[in-house]
Amino acid sequence: MQVGVFAKTFEGNDPFKVLSACKLNGFDCTQYNMSCSGIGSLPKIISEKVVMELRDASRSTGISVSAFSATYNMADPNVERRSIGRMSFEAIAKCAAFLGAPIVSVCSGSLNIDDKWQSHPDNANSESWFDMCKEFEMLCEIAEKYNILIGVEPEPGNIVSSA
Repeated sequence: MQVGVFAKTFEGNDPFKVLSACKLNGFDCTQYNMSCSGIGSLPKIISEKVVMELRDASRSTGISVSAFSATYNMADPNVERRSIGRMSFEAIAKCAAFLGAPIVSVCSGSLNIDDKWQSHPDNANSESWFDMCKEFEMLCEIAEKYNILIGVEPEPGNIVSSA
């Protein structure tokens, strides 16, 4: 068994610095957030340079990236913002596949337009569940393309609010 940590637990926007902190604190692996590479949590594009820096940091520290975070509001009523989130998911899935990380995690989102972590009364409606499932279908196509798994993080304020 390996013990891991969410990389964003540690400050920094340089993968070597962040993964070194993981190692220093006794962890073996991490769920990586692209903000730890200084490009924000949901980049639309991840340059080859950024991917190589993360690969090199992982190799030199011995910290493997077991999963990537790609948490956007999958229930966002603003369809354009949701589409941008999906683009970011694909960029992260491509990076994950290249680096051999098997999982990209998401949350199901909330109809709360101000905060994807906060509940909304309509989150429990069957229409919201159906709409979220349509979004998951699109993510499943991306996941299949890159041969990765989607990890769903249940959040109390989200449509998927419990395990």
